[in-house]
Amino acid sequence: MLIQFTVENYLSFNEPVTFSMLASAADKQHLDHLQAYRYRKGKSLLPAASIYGANGSGKSNLVKAMRFAKHLIMNGTRSGHSIPLSLFRLGSSDAKTSSFEFMFLYEDVEYSYGFKVTAEKVVEEYLFGKQRRDEIRYFERELSGDGKSIFRFGPGMGVKSAKSRTGQFLSFVAEGTRPNQLFLSEAADRNVTALAPVLEWFRNVLLIIDAESQSGEIERMVHTEEDFNALLCSLLQSAGTGIAAISTREEPFDLDLAFPGAPAEVKRQLRANLLDTAHSGAIIHTLNEGRQSIGIRNGELVEIRMLPQHKAANGQLISFELKDESDGTQRLIHLAPALINASRKPCVLVIDELDRRLHPLLSRLLISQTVASLVKAGNSQLIFTTHDTNLLDLSLLRRDEIWFIEKDSAGASQMCSLMEYDIRPDLKVARGYLNGRFGAVPYTGSIADLAWSAKPNKTAAGVGALDGD
Repeated sequence: MLIQFTVENYLSFNEPVTFSMLASAADKQHLDHLQAYRYRKGKSLLPAASIYGANGSGKSNLVKAMRFAKHLIMNGTRSGHSIPLSLFRLGSSDAKTSSFEFMFLYEDVEYSYGFKVTAEKVVEEYLFGKQRRDEIRYFERELSGDGKSIFRFGPGMGVKSAKSRTGQFLSFVAEGTRPNQLFLSEAADRNVTALAPVLEWFRNVLLIIDAESQSGEIERMVHTEEDFNALLCSLLQSAGTGIAAISTREEPFDLDLAFPGAPAEVKRQLRANLLDTAHSGAIIHTLNEGRQSIGIRNGELVEIRMLPQHKAANGQLISFELKDESDGTQRLIHLAPALINASRKPCVLVIDELDRRLHPLLSRLLISQTVASLVKAGNSQLIFTTHDTNLLDLSLLRRDEIWFIEKDSAGASQMCSLMEYDIRPDLKVARGYLNGRFGAVPYTGSIADLAWSAKPNKTAAGVGALDGD
């Protein structure tokens, strides 16, 4: 589970900004939401957090910062290539270093992993762990006076001495780590077993879903997992989508039809790549068919089609293509694998604009059901950005599960939770938010003040009319 994330000098974040999933002892509502946290006396972790803010306030930038850090860890950088940083550009300083830190709990260990980088090199990197009351150093990395990386390994890596077999192996890995490469990324390539849990957390537990992203496994899961199919159908029915059932159909996949005119060698390589990846599901996009889910049956490539079924007046089930469903229904279907899996296994699910294309009542239903399932699971979290004030309800979320983000006078994003405001338990939070009580709302002044009309005419409402109306 995520404890906190800190970012500095990246996109719209200038000074260090920390987003925390630690519960506040002062909030006595929804005590069932609290997840036990044995390593900090009197502290608990939260299963959910919502993040509000005006357009351009930095909500999506927080998600992008997490995604950038994860991508750099899991994919590394190529030799001779720069680190693709997007620094804060409105400050008075010329700082070229961005920093990122994750604190998280996984497999009964509290980890603290962070790094500082410029576009050319890793300036600092560290990993510490805490089990019971003892803090253990895994490794630290810093630059020497001549710009070379210095590594120090601790008990967490199983190092008894620099001359031990483990010590020599780690020295070899460190020596082979390029200046623009994270040691954690190099460790993934070198199978450093002591760091396997940390890499597993970033690879499979921290899941980040962008506002426009689609699930790469929805067709395969519906096709092969009966229990998932049943859960998805139940969700879609409770959401009032009109979908009564979902069937699937396998069809031979024709490369010539999908990529007409492509050279034979290109098709041969594509077929080989699909055969390597389609066992776990592969998605391609073609001009003729659009999105296609590819699997394997008896050694041959097949396309898996997902067919939502609606009930006709006579009770017969009629199949439709997924593309025939509304944008909101498609969004819900593509979110379903992540939301359902979060209740099955440890997951930190970060969704940008969760409410996009969803009706407010559907967003509320989705959050209510998901939070309930996460509370029951006890080892997963949902973090989402949203504009939906229908979710600003203390009967749904705790005060420490509601965050606001806005830019200061220097254009830098700042964050705070609702816990920082002294409010009554029965306050209508949505109304207070829209009235600007908590900040993080857009400018809503008079249209006339925007100077869209050179000669504003007074209307009954006192608003300048636009020329040509």
